[in-house]
Formats: sequence, C-alpha cells, structure tokens
Amino acid sequence: MAERKYVPRSNADGGVGKASKHFADGYIDDLYVENLTATGDVNAVGVTATAYTGVTGSMVANTPTGNITSTTVQDAINELDIEKIAKPSSPSVGMTLIFNGTDWVTWNQMVGRNKLINGNFAVNQEGVSGTVTLTAGTYGHDGWKAGSSGCTYTFATAENVTTITITAGTLLQVVEGINLQSGTHVLSWTGTATGRINSGSYSASGVTGTATGGTNLTVEFGTGTLSKVQFEKGSIATVFEERPYGLELNLCKRYLEIISISQRGYSVGGNYIYGIPINWTVQKRTTPTVTNTGYTDRTNISTVSISLQTVYGARYTVTVAATGTYSSTEEIIKADARL
Repeated sequence: MAERKYVPRSNADGGVGKASKHFADGYIDDLYVENLTATGDVNAVGVTATAYTGVTGSMVANTPTGNITSTTVQDAINELDIEKIAKPSSPSVGMTLIFNGTDWVTWNQMVGRNKLINGNFAVNQEGVSGTVTLTAGTYGHDGWKAGSSGCTYTFATAENVTTITITAGTLLQVVEGINLQSGTHVLSWTGTATGRINSGSYSASGVTGTATGGTNLTVEFGTGTLSKVQFEKGSIATVFEERPYGLELNLCKRYLEIISISQRGYSVGGNYIYGIPINWTVQKRTTPTVTNTGYTDRTNISTVSISLQTVYGARYTVTVAATGTYSSTEEIIKADARL
C-alpha cells in the first residue's frame, strides 16, 4: 500500500523545521527544489557534488546567463561565474578559489600568473619615443620586438596605463620556456588589435592555445590598440595582474640591463691599465652581449674595453694615456640577453 503524500493547504505554504530547530538527517530518493539555499560551509557539512546527477538548468534559480545546460552538479558549478565561487580543499573563513578553466587555484597562486613581462608597456629602458619604427626582430619597449615584417607604433600613457597603437606590421613577445608549464593557456588584452599564440590564427582578446613546459612560445599582435596584455594558464582570462614597477623592471632586466658606471684614479705612468668589476643587478638569462653605448667625459684615457662577460657581470678597463689623474664619467653599459 502506497504512503500518502503530505501537501500544504495552498502552494508555497507551510514548511518543515525552522532556523532554530533542524532535522538531524533525511533520506530521499527524488528531491525537487524551486530554490536552494545552503547555510554554513558546504565542505564542512559534507556535500559531495559527484553523488548527485540529473540536475538541469530549470532546477537552478538565478543563473548568470540563462539556464545551465550541464547534467551534473559539478559541471553546473563550473558554468556559473566561477571566479566568484568559494571551494577550498581545507575550509577556512575568507579562503576563495578561482577556477581558471583547468584547475582550482588560490588567490596566492594567482600572483605571478601573467607569464609575459611588461604587459603594461611601463618599462622602456632604451627610451623609444614618438613614432617607433622597428625592423624585423628589433626591440622597442622592453620585452617587445617587431615581427617578420617589422613594426610601426605610437604610444601614450594615461593614469599609469600605456596604450600601444600598432599602425603597420606586428609586435611580439617571446615567452621564455622556463616560465611555462604544459597545458592550456589564454591570451587576453585591452584594445582593438588582434592577437595569436605561436602560428595560430589572429583573433580578438581571449585566444587560447597549448604551451609545452620548458619550450619558448610567442604571442604576436597585428594593427590596432593594445594595452594590459596577459598570458596565463587556463582557458579563462582573469583581471590583468598589476605588478609594482620595481618588480616589473627587474623581470625585464633578466633580458636587458642598461647601467652607468664611472672610474677615477691616479696613474704612475702612461699605458697603464686599470679595471673595475661590473655587477648586474639581476642574473641574466644567458651570457649577455655587452656594449659601451656612450659616456659623459673621459680624461687622460686612450682606450676602454669590456671583458670577462658572464650572467653575473663583466669587467670594465681603461688604458691611461700618461702619468697623472684619469677619469671616465657615466659610461653607459648595455647588457643584452634578449630572446
């Protein structure tokens, strides 16, 4: 004999239990819910999403963009505004995880997620200005160089955001493989330029591609405006990572560093050679090409040279012309280890 069904006198009337008095547990084969509100920590109370199937969009209220199409709770969760979902593996107050389309990561793991350097074009060690015209493979702003057809661009900065306007050719950055892990990555930016990963197709912001850990990768942009460029692991683009200028500058110095040195002394004779060490502020990617690009003044010096280049530094030497005081002032030294 079938049990009777308990129904209210009218629709949406009555209830079972109340806020101050809960039922201990319940065993139900089929549960149909108009609206579902979870109180407390769902992990702490032991909700297991994979134990339930058959959940459809019509059963979930207040979805962000229409009904959910997934047929399991976990897949339905992944369709929501997932960057707002808290789901810590070890529950604690205030801990929030972000789903990047591949993994759940904490806010701490989000630091350093942008694998590009100088994505905001704030660092400009070589001081390019005006209309920047680059031949193929020539660098402009730190980390960014012209594609195979060269590149012409202008730029302007407002409220600490630099926007590049590419008028001809392409602008690219080579991402060093040591900074990449294998898996899906997404390239995002602000502006009208189209971009691509490696030799893929150009498209609007939100381009996805596959990186191989330890292997260099290229992101490239065509004509249009470009700012706040980010390349990160996962299939979902997150907000642009704003790093302090000093940190961004040091990231750039792994590949290029321009410094000024001076030397002064007294020589007991002509043709004497005197040297001083040069220490890079950041270890270079590889042994750099070191050049002396200029100076303010040289007194009683016949020649200068740079030798013993390593990833850590080099040696700067002068040959003195005659007995007496000698000096070299503000010698500009450029260490280039760019990709």
